[in-house]
Amino acid sequence: MQQALHKEEQFRFLETPDQISHRVTPRDVLLSKNARITVGMAAKEIAANLNIPEHEIRRSLGGEMYWLEPAGTLMIVLRTDEADMFIEIPAEHWRFRHETRTAQ
Repeated sequence: MQQALHKEEQFRFLETPDQISHRVTPRDVLLSKNARITVGMAAKEIAANLNIPEHEIRRSLGGEMYWLEPAGTLMIVLRTDEADMFIEIPAEHWRFRHETRTAQ
């Protein structure tokens, strides 16, 4: 799985004619082992680049998430004082915990 970090201003995905976003509850999401590794590496990279403690980045990982249809991509939103960023998780590397497709 390729790591994908995007700054918010580069990302215009939330509502397009061919893609719909749904906010999801993080506790309803399970990530693959590869996705968890990638998210951990992204947290370290972001913390180093922004010169902030890694635990602050990790704390925000369980906050805001969006499921994009029809692609099935999961976007994890990381909000910091310096920037809002997204970690993109491909459809094959995550699933809903109970396959209920819970959207907020």
